[in-house]
Amino acid sequence: MNYEIICAVCETENLSKAAQHLNYSQSAVSQAIKNYEEMLGITLFERSKTGVKSLPGVAPIIESLKTIAEEERKIKIYAESIRELDQGMIRMGCISRIATKWLPDIFKEFGEQFPNIRYEMIAGSFYDLQNALKNKTIDFAFISSMAARDFAFTPIIKDEMVVLLPKGHPLAMQKSIDIQDLKEENIIITSEGLDFEIGDILKALKIRKNDARYIFNDDIVIMKYVELGFGVCILPRLFLDIIGANFQFEIRPFHKKYYRILGIAYPNKEHMTLVSAKFIDYVLKWFKQREKTIENIML
Repeated sequence: MNYEIICAVCETENLSKAAQHLNYSQSAVSQAIKNYEEMLGITLFERSKTGVKSLPGVAPIIESLKTIAEEERKIKIYAESIRELDQGMIRMGCISRIATKWLPDIFKEFGEQFPNIRYEMIAGSFYDLQNALKNKTIDFAFISSMAARDFAFTPIIKDEMVVLLPKGHPLAMQKSIDIQDLKEENIIITSEGLDFEIGDILKALKIRKNDARYIFNDDIVIMKYVELGFGVCILPRLFLDIIGANFQFEIRPFHKKYYRILGIAYPNKEHMTLVSAKFIDYVLKWFKQREKTIENIML
């Protein structure tokens, strides 16, 4: 019995609309309901020229059928996931630091075990990845814990936040920086503003986004402007390890260490495709095996 048929008829109160929604013929929908009513020995719906309505007293049956239909849907998704292990699609989001530093090796090694898996990855800002998770255009994303506030989150690594200074800047004479040392500086911030970890650090200075002289949506642009002496900025060390060698500036840690936690965010792992869940498990094991060679792994 296709319980979706009865649920669709309840929702639409119209056999034609239910049939159209399920891509069945109207006669098939009508016959399915008739057969099920005969099996139960009761009538579920009152038919009229204007449509159909469930009869009084059958609401508990309808609710149970909705539950069964939902469980059937989950079974189909799970079965499809198992089939996809050999040729499925992994849809993910990722910040550029992880996408360029570790994912190439992970893709290569995971691909040796599952050579037919395809990957669809979007790289973008925390806002982009949050929206993609909410809209379910991706199954999971590599983002920070603050960006993952509305989702389930598995931490992987701590990424230290540091200060970038132009060459010859007076603060470069210090081995480390106190946040109050930046009180009189032109601080360049990203277009993500003060919503995430950098903003959390700058709260001590009571800086508002409108106070910033320079706001850029690209970290490479920010580094160039620091190099040219337009101001100072706070960025994660991970990105500097990848790109920073291409620029001339000074990097200093804070007296008090600040970190952001990077990991994997997902709306609901239970509803994730099996191939995506398998990939996440592989990623976590991959980092766990390298805790002696990669600093600040949290697994």
